[in-house]
Amino acid sequence: MFRQTVEEALYNTAALRSWYVGLIDEIGQRTAVFSINIEGLSWSEIDLLSDLYVAAATVAAWMREGFQSSEMMPAA
Repeated sequence: MFRQTVEEALYNTAALRSWYVGLIDEIGQRTAVFSINIEGLSWSEIDLLSDLYVAAATVAAWMREGFQSSEMMPAA
């Protein structure tokens, strides 16, 4: 859902000037959005395509360490 929304925004010049939080809000209009507590975990900021690969490795490490999706909570 996030990827689809970002891809749609790439074709909308007004959306290109929007922060990703605005895209998350748009997703929230379509479906439930959840957040997770990452206290004590590593994290990654994604600004470039190369950052995406680092973030994917970070999430993979979380999964290896036993992170469970049941730890997700509705976003406020």
